[in-house]
Amino acid sequence: MSWFLWRWAVGLDCMNSFQTGEVVSNASILIPIAISVYKYTNLREAFKVFFLFLLLHLVFNIVSWYTSYRVIHNLPLYHAITVVEFAFYSFMYFGIAKQARYKKTILLIIVLFTTFCVLNAIYLEDVYTDYNSNTRAVASLVLMIYAISYFYRMLKELTVETVEQEDMFWFNAGVLLYFAGTFFLSLFLKVFFDVAEKTEAFKDFLHQIYYLQYFLYVILNLLIAKAIWVSQPSK
Repeated sequence: MSWFLWRWAVGLDCMNSFQTGEVVSNASILIPIAISVYKYTNLREAFKVFFLFLLLHLVFNIVSWYTSYRVIHNLPLYHAITVVEFAFYSFMYFGIAKQARYKKTILLIIVLFTTFCVLNAIYLEDVYTDYNSNTRAVASLVLMIYAISYFYRMLKELTVETVEQEDMFWFNAGVLLYFAGTFFLSLFLKVFFDVAEKTEAFKDFLHQIYYLQYFLYVILNLLIAKAIWVSQPSK
């Protein structure tokens, strides 16, 4: 059973709780979007660019939910959004990098990751038949490294006086929490699907994992919303 069919099937099994959790989780992106609209003129440039990603991801959430509900093939969407998501998150760290070598490294990583996604879709995980666990896992790992590196530099250089008003602190906290929390799910998702098809008890366990992912996605959007709220154009 392909991934989008499995999601549709488990959604029917747990119509009230599972689909409600999915809808609430996906709708949480409206919070940072609304704040971005309200504060757009006072945002630093990096967050103005990231606002575009939030809009794109909102469209993705809507299309993904609709195609899953209507049992329409949608796996190419997940391959595409992974590349877009990684590029936008990387751009945020590119924007705060002070040294030219860090900026060049991030640009190189974006190019290498995009190349890896293309090769993965051709040779390893077909864009039409396979969920892109490989690229999702690699993206999560690299973004975790970005986040840990930022916290390390922040503590080493002591350039932040009050973290409450530091937009990238909140953004970075959301990135580290979400991608660390979903790393192993991304890595082993296809294996989980295969086991869940054969074992009813494991399907219930997988539901619980998805509830955790929904919760982490809500937290990510709340922390991004906080970052946008305290963002200042002078930063």
